[in-house]
Amino acid sequence: MAVIRSSASRFARQSACHRPSSAKSTSVPPENRSSALRFVVPCRIKYIRVVIGGSSLQNSTQAARPVNPLNRFTKQEIAPTEDDQLFRKQLVHGYVHDQRAAMLGGVSGHAGLFGDALDVAKVLQMMLNHGEYGAERFITPETIKLFTEKPLSAGNRRGLGFDKPEPDKTKPQPTCDGPSLSSYGHTGFTGNMIWVDPAYDLIYIFLSNRVYPDAENTKLAEMNVRTNVQQVVYNALIKH
Repeated sequence: MAVIRSSASRFARQSACHRPSSAKSTSVPPENRSSALRFVVPCRIKYIRVVIGGSSLQNSTQAARPVNPLNRFTKQEIAPTEDDQLFRKQLVHGYVHDQRAAMLGGVSGHAGLFGDALDVAKVLQMMLNHGEYGAERFITPETIKLFTEKPLSAGNRRGLGFDKPEPDKTKPQPTCDGPSLSSYGHTGFTGNMIWVDPAYDLIYIFLSNRVYPDAENTKLAEMNVRTNVQQVVYNALIKH
C-alpha cells in the first residue's frame, strides 16, 4: 500500500472505503456498475488491425512497459493470482487474471499491465500533473479533464474513465468519508484500489490479492479494508 501526498513528496514529483465492489456484490444499481466494455471494444479493433499488419497488441505495448512479468521474473518471484477452476482450469500465475484480456492475448484496453506501487504511482502522478511527468507530456490536460471531471449522467456517479465519489450519502460509497468530489479512482476485482484527489494533492494506492486461492473470498469487501485504511489517511489530513 502506498500513500503519496504530492505537495510533500519531491520524490514523487521527480522520479515519478466503505463498500468496495466484490464478486458477490449486488447492492450497486446497474447504472453505477463498472463496465470495461467501452475500453475492450476499441482495443479489440486495434488488436485486429495490428495482427493484420503482422504484429500484435501485446508487442505494440511491450516497448512502453512489459505486459508479461514472466519475461522479467521467475514464477518463484511472483505470487499466484487464483486457482481458477471455472474458466481456465488451472493456476493463474504470472499472467493476466481478467478473462477478457486473457482471450485477447494477455493485454487489452482495460487490463493486462503489471506493476508495483511505484509504477502505479508514476502513472497517477502524471494524471495529477495534468498529463505531464518528468518534464514530458503524455496526455493533454483536456483529455485528463474529460476522463476524470464529472459523472456521465444524472444518477450515475461514474466518470468516463474512472469511478467518482457518490454525492448521495444514502447510496453505496466507493470510498471512505473524505475524498473531494473532484477525486477519482478505481476499485479492482482482485482487491486493488487507487484513488487520486487533486484537492489534497493525494494519491492512494492499495495493492492486494483477495482472489487467492479463489474468488469466493469476499472478506476484503465485507471488512471494508481498503476504505478503512483510506479513512485513516484522510483523518490524518483533515486533522492537520
